Amino acid sequence: FMLPSLGFLLGSFIGATLGSFACKLGGSAILSLCIDTGFTMFGLVEQNYELPQYVFDYLGINSFKIETFNVPKFEIKKIEIKQFNYSKFEFDTFAIKPLRRGVISVSKIGYV
Repeated sequence: FMLPSLGFLLGSFIGATLGSFACKLGGSAILSLCIDTGFTMFGLVEQNYELPQYVFDYLGINSFKIETFNVPKFEIKKIEIKQFNYSKFEFDTFAIKPLRRGVISVSKIGYV
């Protein structure tokens, strides 16, 4: 009775360890592929292209969420431009903090 039980326990332990390692490695490979390519793996991984609120707060941008925005139509019958004069515009530069795509939650990819 001892040898089959010991074999069963040892086989179960080794199989569970190898299966867990393979599952974790496969999941990391799939998420890495989805981050780099934007592939959603048939809905398994959710791609989120919205910036989180804390990024707006960090940049100092005030934002609000709107459901719908109706703009009245403005129609112009005819515009005639005889000459177009332009002047050079110089703007102030600002610091840019690049965002990168990564895992933000369980099976969710977004900007971090």
